[in-house]
Amino acid sequence: EISLGLVGSEMCIRDRSYLVTVMRGWFEQDICTYQQIEQEIIRLSNIKKYEFKVLKIFGQTAKPSKQQLEFIEKWRTMGFTVEMLEIAYNKCVDNTNKLNYKYIDTILSNWAGKSITTPEQVTHEDEKYHTSKKNKNTNKQTSYDLDDFEKFAMNFDLEKSGKL
Repeated sequence: EISLGLVGSEMCIRDRSYLVTVMRGWFEQDICTYQQIEQEIIRLSNIKKYEFKVLKIFGQTAKPSKQQLEFIEKWRTMGFTVEMLEIAYNKCVDNTNKLNYKYIDTILSNWAGKSITTPEQVTHEDEKYHTSKKNKNTNKQTSYDLDDFEKFAMNFDLEKSGKL
């Protein structure tokens, strides 16, 4: 929403310069018809709504930095829903105890690379990861044979080794 801030029958200079800037931008983007202007306003409104929802999930009350806004726009462009961002945020906080945009970006980029787009797919991927991690730990082969080591230890003589 744009408040024109009318003073008498004239716009405030601040509002006029803002409108000139917006109109110049539209002209440079070849947005000239009423329909194009309406579509651009809807597009920008959707971006702001997405940003607002993400900031709310993150519990961020301070104005986001330029880099944070770039991350949010990247995630929106990648097609991640706000629900998916909430899952990534929770994973980030669970692992780091703080909000970290780069960490969340790594999670989301990983999911994008694996075409993970739903909470169910995240759950499935997490289960798969934990199962493979569990299997690695139980199937881990040592680089030595415990039976051979035990035989060596039983027959080891400190006096003969010269270590006593």
